[in-house]
Amino acid sequence: MADEISGKSGRVLFASAINISDADYATGEVTIDTGAVHGLSQYDNIVIKSVGGMTDINEATRVESVTDTDTFVVSKTTAQSYTSGGTVQKCFDCTSWDLTMSTDVRDTTDSSHEGFETNIPRGIISGEGSFTGFFKQGYNEVPIGEVLAVKLSLADSTDYYSASGVITSNATTIPVPDTTAVMVTYSVKLSGTITQGT
Repeated sequence: MADEISGKSGRVLFASAINISDADYATGEVTIDTGAVHGLSQYDNIVIKSVGGMTDINEATRVESVTDTDTFVVSKTTAQSYTSGGTVQKCFDCTSWDLTMSTDVRDTTDSSHEGFETNIPRGIISGEGSFTGFFKQGYNEVPIGEVLAVKLSLADSTDYYSASGVITSNATTIPVPDTTAVMVTYSVKLSGTITQGT
């Protein structure tokens, strides 16, 4: 049994989450120190999570500049001070997506049973589809063939699907006129446990 669903937004996280060791604010910019090589480049889309004290920076944003192998800068105005923790991870935010979700049942019919067989649902067992988004050309290209974390939100709802997924192809890349952005559509096959949440 298959069910086709679509949504308006989602996020694909890729590369490993990197620990943040410090963050300093100065005139509209926050310099973030990871204490180790972060591997980020200018204009990479990132999501920052779990920073203590300077909670204003816990959001999706982009790298404005890279000052060293273990420091980078994001644009942000804040009156808060960093106290502890946090992670940063590369991400791809999509503007639309569609999935074909497959479900299955398990036959529990006893050998002595007469009539219709009895079944219990096994839940969602697989999903595949595509997602589309925009990013600055040449940056944040989603790696094909790797297992990534995927979270896809339903349109006009707080419900979402979350799973691991393998990006199987870059189906379409379309330059956006008069900008340095491109619109990209990727194909994805979900794997592991597919969770539906609110």
